[in-house]
Amino acid sequence: MAESPHCWALRGRSERIIELQEGSAMQIELSREEAELLRDTLQQQIKDLDKEINRTDNREYKRGLQANDRAMERILGRLAVALEDGLH
Repeated sequence: MAESPHCWALRGRSERIIELQEGSAMQIELSREEAELLRDTLQQQIKDLDKEINRTDNREYKRGLQANDRAMERILGRLAVALEDGLH
């Protein structure tokens, strides 16, 4: 696979390659159990990150943590919707 400066490849256990290009969306299939585990893990990470944000005095570092927090919250929201839709 030719690599561009904005292209990353991830190789999983099955040795399939997922190509990510800057600005593109990625789809991943998860079982309900895997999605619930991911949701729970994200919720815990967000709690831990919020504690770290509150303890941090360095403004630049804090802004980075806050950006990560917002990104994880967005992912968690989409995951929650997908799990809810799966119940119907």
